Amino acid sequence: MDKRGIAEGIDWAIALGLFLVYVTLVFVFFKPGVTSYYDQETLLNIVQDNSLKNLTWEITKIPLFIAPLDRSAQGQKTIELKGTYPQGAESSKIQKIMNDKQQDLSKIEIFYVEREQGDVRPNPDAIVEEGENSERERVQRIRGTENSEETKERENGLQMILTEQGNIAIPVFLAWEQELSKKTKYLLIHASETLNFQEAEAEQGNILTACEWTGEEDLTDEKIQELVSAVDSESICKVIYVVGVEDKITGVSLEKFNALSEEGYTELKREWNFPATKDFRIDIINKEGNIQEYYPREAIIPENINVYARLINGFILNDEGNREPVIISIKTW
Repeated sequence: MDKRGIAEGIDWAIALGLFLVYVTLVFVFFKPGVTSYYDQETLLNIVQDNSLKNLTWEITKIPLFIAPLDRSAQGQKTIELKGTYPQGAESSKIQKIMNDKQQDLSKIEIFYVEREQGDVRPNPDAIVEEGENSERERVQRIRGTENSEETKERENGLQMILTEQGNIAIPVFLAWEQELSKKTKYLLIHASETLNFQEAEAEQGNILTACEWTGEEDLTDEKIQELVSAVDSESICKVIYVVGVEDKITGVSLEKFNALSEEGYTELKREWNFPATKDFRIDIINKEGNIQEYYPREAIIPENINVYARLINGFILNDEGNREPVIISIKTW
């Protein structure tokens, strides 16, 4: 037998095997001429999951009821929300919130709430005016309620003061009616993100100490009068307040939605692991069926192409704790 012929046959077989392996690897890893297939559900899920994850936020609303305990504490005053009654020594719920926010007032807002006709608002100079591009104004434009009665409560945002002790101080109107102390209502909201774009004022003037009521009895009008009768010149707490039940609300932030444009469409697709060869669009539709916001601005749906859509019932949540029902429309192609 010719050994040289056998060797050449083996070499040829090895070379052919290596060639076939190489060609196979090219098709496996580079896939020439092959276009990736993405089913409609996968594309819609990518956009929905990432948009809800990155655009949703949570706000906590807490009602506060404040009443004077001393006749000297009436009228337009500034109060510091300190510890618990009667000495103000134990940390109050508000102080614990402040510690959690590291005394950052940009993550807290407080509003005056008119409970009944005849209630007196705090000094108008203490009311924070918001610009036309605030989150509240944008939401009101979506629902068409810029001048409606339901917006009045949130127009009474108060200018807060950060005291040297790291507490919140706010302007209030402390009322007495027919020789009886009268409760007024305020609303504190807080979040892990920025709510309040106003700079805190410096501490100034005479600030009264307000202590949280944590007793087992409800802070009824009768209980308030009982506390009033116990106040003397040595009393630390000239004002009492009670913290109501907190309410946590979630929704989509318009500010976050509009901020998507700052990152760029191509970069966002990469970050969301959305295929570069595909496109999407998100519309926010108000209850009248009108598109009020959409992203991205540059994504135009071509003609004669299959477009897959999904509608999601949701809420826009503004930076003052107001929710407005909307429909979030997602399209991919």
